[in-house]
Amino acid sequence: MTIADKDLETKNGIPLETLGYDAFFDAERAALACAKESIARVIAVHRGAFVVQNATGIFRAVRSGKSMRDKENIEQLPTLGDWVTLERQAGDDR
Repeated sequence: MTIADKDLETKNGIPLETLGYDAFFDAERAALACAKESIARVIAVHRGAFVVQNATGIFRAVRSGKSMRDKENIEQLPTLGDWVTLERQAGDDR
């Protein structure tokens, strides 16, 4: 997912453990070789856009890459409560 809307970004970050992150999710993250800072939890879904929260804050995000083009795998889309990885778009200063 990529950060989509700076207007929604807040500094209301909380520890991932408060959102339910535990050793199981950390092992999954490590297996994917993702930085812990890129992990976020989906806290709302709005027609293809997602509101996610991590230790840094709350962000609006959109699907990126192949998942955005693959409309046939709707069951594969993130939903409320899912963990996702985030990527900053080029030119994002945060």
